[in-house]
Amino acid sequence: MDNESRLDDPTFSRCSLGNGRWFWVTWADFESICEGHPHGTGVASSAVEAEEQATDSLTAAFGSGEFHQHSTYYARHVHRRMAVKNRASRVTENTGAAQLEFVYRDWCSDYDGKMGSSPYRVVKKTSTRVYVENRARSWEENGKAYHDVDTFVLDRQKLETEGEAYSRRQRNFFYTTPHEQRHKAPKPLPFVVFGLDAGCSEEDIHRAYRKQVKKAHPDHGGDAEQFKRLHAAYEEALKIIGA
Repeated sequence: MDNESRLDDPTFSRCSLGNGRWFWVTWADFESICEGHPHGTGVASSAVEAEEQATDSLTAAFGSGEFHQHSTYYARHVHRRMAVKNRASRVTENTGAAQLEFVYRDWCSDYDGKMGSSPYRVVKKTSTRVYVENRARSWEENGKAYHDVDTFVLDRQKLETEGEAYSRRQRNFFYTTPHEQRHKAPKPLPFVVFGLDAGCSEEDIHRAYRKQVKKAHPDHGGDAEQFKRLHAAYEEALKIIGA
């Protein structure tokens, strides 16, 4: 099978979590991996069981066929993102990290050039530094389970005042917000005035305008200047959508 056809096939990945636990994840195709949209996930007690559960999940969703298996890197990446999201919902006690739960590193997909961000958990904060989890390792030795967290340090002042800080160890910038949020196009002001989304229709604009203009109309005790501003915003909103 050539590489191009494999990109359209359902695919899966698995990785060891230690202590006899294996994490598996499936995707509809390679594009779903790049967009960060897994189809299913689960935990099994062995590598063989993880592969069986993953392929069973793909068969149930897409029918029988040839499923491509990716390296453990992809499964570890998904598991890490899921763990960070779960941790972000909890307040970290006695570490000073309650307000800043995680930071983000940007990446660019080799598949389609799309940009995204990977979250990194903040494990501790001092007056000058922010300690960030680089990776967590779990292993077994002599029948005992061990867990260790490797961290790197960011400048707290730069991170909180400028929204970004550079890590020499990681050779990359880390941000307080993900790429999607930092580069999200702002809504046009007329849409903000009427509380509309950027993809609104002409009818949505008419409805929102009528609702607000009644209250602002001078004949109903409204403010004349506000009435003029609403009318100007209404005409501008119609121009934006090409109506």
